[in-house]
Amino acid sequence: MKLKRGEIASALLEADRALQRYPSEDKEWHWRFTVLKAEALARGGSLTESLQLLRPELPESLADGDVAGRQTEARTKRRQRQASAAD
Repeated sequence: MKLKRGEIASALLEADRALQRYPSEDKEWHWRFTVLKAEALARGGSLTESLQLLRPELPESLADGDVAGRQTEARTKRRQRQASAAD
């Protein structure tokens, strides 16, 4: 919600707190908050860091769910922004 309102710093802080609660990369909530953090970083202008967060592949159990779709969408948007910035 905070990210939608443009509260990037607050969204990053909340994502970091949530990632501390869900550190295991085999849990769905870990990846939901990782994608959220990547989105916040990208909106804040940190495209490279955003893409680094999105680089790892999801566990097989999440590969077909909505988290995978959000990850793919976020990767595509970041790469498009990087390409636009390079022009």
